Amino acid sequence: MRKRPTFLTLAAICFLSLYAFASDQNLETALNSQYQDKILALRHPLEKNSQVYDSNGNVQTAGNEGPWTLYGRFHVKKITVQKHALRLEGERLVYIFNQQNGLAPSGHRGNVKVEIHLLHPIVSAEEANTLMGRVFALTDDEMVRSVPAFWQPYLRQQAAHALQAGKMVLPPDAFDTTAQLKETDSAGHDSGNAGTKQKVYTIHPGVTAPRAKSTPQPEYSEAARKERYQGTVMISLIVDEKGRVIQPQIVRPLGLGLDDNAVNRVMTWRFEPATIDHKPVAVQLSLEVSFNLY
Repeated sequence: MRKRPTFLTLAAICFLSLYAFASDQNLETALNSQYQDKILALRHPLEKNSQVYDSNGNVQTAGNEGPWTLYGRFHVKKITVQKHALRLEGERLVYIFNQQNGLAPSGHRGNVKVEIHLLHPIVSAEEANTLMGRVFALTDDEMVRSVPAFWQPYLRQQAAHALQAGKMVLPPDAFDTTAQLKETDSAGHDSGNAGTKQKVYTIHPGVTAPRAKSTPQPEYSEAARKERYQGTVMISLIVDEKGRVIQPQIVRPLGLGLDDNAVNRVMTWRFEPATIDHKPVAVQLSLEVSFNLY
């Protein structure tokens, strides 16, 4: 014979449900106090406005990733804790360059929802922070590491400047900007180019500069075109012994996705290589890529 739940059993179930609800409410309050109105860096700058991740931070929704200046920054408005999911609601921020602050937020680009599926209910703020750290880069150093390599030296320098200005609180060794600066010896060799086995020279007397053979122009991002945003991206790069572009780095950005378009297109450029005594050599160059609307 099946037993009916007793009054005490029902009371216990109700108490546990209320306790769980109160715990969720307390956790929500703590998380909203910690993150509300903060700007977080998405590890995956997905173009979708509704994004789902598993508890390990793996993307569960199909979609493309885009430039972080358009899709990588999330302005938190609300966090909700549920039994099987942690949900964040917010706005996407876009970034543009200005002389005073470097890259900085310049308005919102629609609402975004981020959902993190849970294997079990969250029991503490520490556990929630761990889960969020798999979807968002929660420290400045992780933020720099989350972007493409050609962005990292610029963002490290910007972070170091902010640290010096007292706008950031970081460990003293969080950003080793000296590792990003390339030193050139008296012969013109570039001693800071890890990842290439060839000697790299700067343009100086005795070195014939490379000559452009094919330099197709990059495409405008739709966001920049809509804003009628124009300007010039400065890129540092190496033209190798075969006239190919390698190791590009952003020196002065624009934002709104134009920098990524510039680098991606410049990587397809081809040159007659630089020479010393008529022998091809690799050289370090800085060049400008302009975006103009006519």
